[in-house]
Amino acid sequence: MNSRRFAIICVATAALLASTNAAEQKSYLVGGTLINPGTSQVLDNAVIVIEGDHILLVGSRKEIAVPTGSKWIDCKGKFILPG
Repeated sequence: MNSRRFAIICVATAALLASTNAAEQKSYLVGGTLINPGTSQVLDNAVIVIEGDHILLVGSRKEIAVPTGSKWIDCKGKFILPG
């Protein structure tokens, strides 16, 4: 009985840690042209910081630094739209 309880606790802890790490990882869309159709604003050479399924920051390459070793996608020559 104790080994079964220990196994359940280990599995639950591993699942919790896996979901926490996935939510904390940030992804960066870098270098694309961001277009906001609602306001007609255009931002060239944009950086969009995404954590999980939420957008955290939006700005230009001059405003937002992309950390070394981070997960990023090169969007140069691409257009980024909401939706």
